[in-house]
Amino acid sequence: MNKLLFSLVVCALVLFTGCSDDDDDASPKVKVTISEVTSTSMKVSWDAIADADSYDVEYKEEGVSDELWKTTTTTSYELTGLKASTKYEVVVVAMKEVSDVESREIAISSIEEVTTAAAVAADKE
Repeated sequence: MNKLLFSLVVCALVLFTGCSDDDDDASPKVKVTISEVTSTSMKVSWDAIADADSYDVEYKEEGVSDELWKTTTTTSYELTGLKASTKYEVVVVAMKEVSDVESREIAISSIEEVTTAAAVAADKE
């Protein structure tokens, strides 16, 4: 009985020792491109991640703690309703469904910082 218990403890130690936070560097990264920046919108595009079922596009004004997000199954999303001349932080997270009600993060981008264009005065014709 003691040999069995010892063997189980050794096996558990071997399994858990290999599961450290250092493995996070090996996870895929989402490569993001931001284009078509106007005073009120921007297009966020990214490379597809294998096994991703959806993507969360998370964004917020710099210095503001309230984060907004949109979920999509495509590899681009147009953020609209933005404020002119405002710096935004954008992150894309690849998600994998693990059940009908739960998803888990499988890849994340670095934080992209983008400033929207200045407001354009309407033409008076």
